[in-house]
Amino acid sequence: MLLQWIHETGDEMRDIYVKSVGAANGLFNRLAGNRSEHDIGVFHIEFGAANLTLDRARNALCEGEKCDLIVLTTSLLNELKLEHGDRISSDHALGTTVTGLAKLIDSPAPDMRSEDAVKQALLSADKVFVPDLINSTGGRQFASMLESLRLTQLMEEKLKQFPGGVQAVAALRDEGTASSIACAQMTEIATSTAVMFIGGFPDSFALSTAYSIAVVGQNPKATLLIEYFKSADGKSLLENCGFQ
Repeated sequence: MLLQWIHETGDEMRDIYVKSVGAANGLFNRLAGNRSEHDIGVFHIEFGAANLTLDRARNALCEGEKCDLIVLTTSLLNELKLEHGDRISSDHALGTTVTGLAKLIDSPAPDMRSEDAVKQALLSADKVFVPDLINSTGGRQFASMLESLRLTQLMEEKLKQFPGGVQAVAALRDEGTASSIACAQMTEIATSTAVMFIGGFPDSFALSTAYSIAVVGQNPKATLLIEYFKSADGKSLLENCGFQ
């Protein structure tokens, strides 16, 4: 357990400052919420869409802002490492997650097995809650799918856009009906008790995104968290939070 590892280090608890994509929201909520097992201090987290998080991380590294951990898509983190490799002391792959559709847990699940089925599911929905169609990973894929299905204009009135998938899922929970759906990544849905993942998009639109976490500087608790994710307990937590 992570708490036992912390006690063995003999270090005092210290705050951990994080710049993270929304895909890790559920993961950090689990870490912060289950303090009996995963307490390593107090997290101060800025969540955002992928491009926004990259910009925030760049600014933090350039301006000396407090930043101990960065969570990004693996491709964007590699880009950041090329720019600021001297500031990043270690990194680790969290896993991949699938982008797809979600529904309220008691609502009927639409068919997702083909392009025509997804098209019908979207047209039948009264509201579709989506992440940022420009700056978020899942949102850009959803916008591309709408364009390919020639649904962009037809769906315009139904789309309810939010900064990220976490907010889209929360809006579905709070404002959705039995015929409402949301676009999000599995990690943004896995920890919800009111919303469930229907499935990923058909093969022609399928998106599986890899994410990684990096330590900036020498915060021992941030480094310890990376080591925890490499352990059997840490891997199990990642899987429970939707990382594959």
